[in-house]
Amino acid sequence: MPTTQLYSIPTLKRNTQWYIEYFQLDKNGCRVPKSQKKLKCNLNRIKDLQKREEEAVRQLNIIKSKLGFKTQTIYNLHEMPIKDALKAALNIKIANVKSENPNRINKTIQVYGDTLRLFDLFLLNKGMSDIIVSSFKQVNALFFKDFLQAHKTKQGTKYRPRSINNHLAYMNALFNELKKREYVPINPFFEIGYMHEGEPIRRAFEPDERNAVLPEIFKNPALSFAVLLIYRTALRPIEVVQLKPKNFDFQRGLIRLGSEHSKARELQYVTIPADILPYFKNRVEQVPKDWYIFGEKLKPHDSKMVGEKILSGIHKKLIKKLLKEGILKNIEGLHLYSWKDTCAFDSIAEGYDIYSLMKHFRHKDITTTQKYFNRKGVINEKAQKSTIGVLPTF
Repeated sequence: MPTTQLYSIPTLKRNTQWYIEYFQLDKNGCRVPKSQKKLKCNLNRIKDLQKREEEAVRQLNIIKSKLGFKTQTIYNLHEMPIKDALKAALNIKIANVKSENPNRINKTIQVYGDTLRLFDLFLLNKGMSDIIVSSFKQVNALFFKDFLQAHKTKQGTKYRPRSINNHLAYMNALFNELKKREYVPINPFFEIGYMHEGEPIRRAFEPDERNAVLPEIFKNPALSFAVLLIYRTALRPIEVVQLKPKNFDFQRGLIRLGSEHSKARELQYVTIPADILPYFKNRVEQVPKDWYIFGEKLKPHDSKMVGEKILSGIHKKLIKKLLKEGILKNIEGLHLYSWKDTCAFDSIAEGYDIYSLMKHFRHKDITTTQKYFNRKGVINEKAQKSTIGVLPTF
């Protein structure tokens, strides 16, 4: 490489794909258009992160030397700034997402990114922004937990225990990646103790509430389709928003959920009740095969699906309207997901046994299904009618 020309200092980029980057500069020190150099140097073939880091800095030194810049010491991973180490860990998590579905990858980036932004704010408040990763101890992890409990959202509310536990779990996962690659000797977030979440603030629609709300929902064709998918097929809202016409098999009366689609991360089939099948078929056959049925503004879209929170927000807005109009008397605990609970209780009332409900809800563990029966106080009719044994004389 000629050294008579001016270049920017080469830098190492640790994205999903690692590369070394620099630019040619003009006499004023400005970038020359289209002069960007991106050299991968076979770095991404090295799976061991520590060895990749060492090789990356070695290659960086070679390029710097040829361009006339000073070289740098090969990284001691224990002395890497914590922010850089966590960015490397996040890139590992993203690269390891076992799905080609861009929505799942984007979800990983979003949830971990939100946690890291909070963690950066915590480091800033504690004056620890420049701390090296190996100096971050378990006591600091506990301080972060305290920070989350005291922190307020933009709306002025505190985080719920579940949100705090999610942030702690994401930090635990990132430090696990660092520990496996010897950035840190221990994971400071291991066994720090999660917060007690208590019972979920969610309930099913009572029969009179269900009968009052559904006619109002049916005035919005897209919302009614989404609600009926949850209420009649026991799909989760996150599964509903990802649906495309190709997921439906109307000849067999099934919805096919791929491994990237279902919560269980495996291929699953959902039964469509026969009485609702014509309605579903009419809705779905109007949409191109590879489009999202619930796209932006709940309209079909070729590449963008509606967000689960947006769909829930539309439902919530309707529920609040019905409260204001006096159609509903109490909306506490009523959410979009409540229709799945309503499906369970209405199915039990219709005569579903525990194994039929377990299959319909795709539960892996029967104890999960049993909770619905326990909450409903279902009478064991066979036990009630039993006449075994001999009764004493009264």
